[in-house]
Amino acid sequence: CKTTLVSDAAALALAPPAEAVADAGEDWVELLNLSDEPFDLSGWGITDDGVLENGLIFSPGSLIEPGQHLVIYRSDDTSENTLPFGVNCTDDILWLLNPLSQIDKFITLETVREDLTWGRLPDGTGDFTETVPTPGAINRGPDDPQVLLNEVNCHVVDWIELINIGSETVDMEDWTVNEAGSGDP
Repeated sequence: CKTTLVSDAAALALAPPAEAVADAGEDWVELLNLSDEPFDLSGWGITDDGVLENGLIFSPGSLIEPGQHLVIYRSDDTSENTLPFGVNCTDDILWLLNPLSQIDKFITLETVREDLTWGRLPDGTGDFTETVPTPGAINRGPDDPQVLLNEVNCHVVDWIELINIGSETVDMEDWTVNEAGSGDP
């Protein structure tokens, strides 16, 4: 399951898994550093029972850079910075604890469709909702159009090319294109 929590003190976002939680297949949690500075996770922890010693305790020197999404996967081995527990997307609670075992953030997971995750929209700051699995990347909703800028020509005749990478037709009737900083289409 994928989830994201945001810590005011740490400027971190944790989604189930921490930024997002994925229940189908691999369990993982994603943290997002929303600050302008690296954040030292050393001694911080993620647990599903509120007890720091029963969860993941980040090893010394565990940094998350500004804007970085850090994905933590569940594992039965004792590798550094892996989840020692599974994430249940129907009735689990994930806790982000500081090095003093104090609760910084927690999230109660709700039932999520098997092909989706539980994350914040907008990424790292909004409310938790169903999201498409995007480990290590910006969260997006299951109904978000998947239209991308594919090519740009800036010689003589300006033009752009868009591509729909999704499986559904996208109605672009109300879409506009404008120069950065300009409100004019």
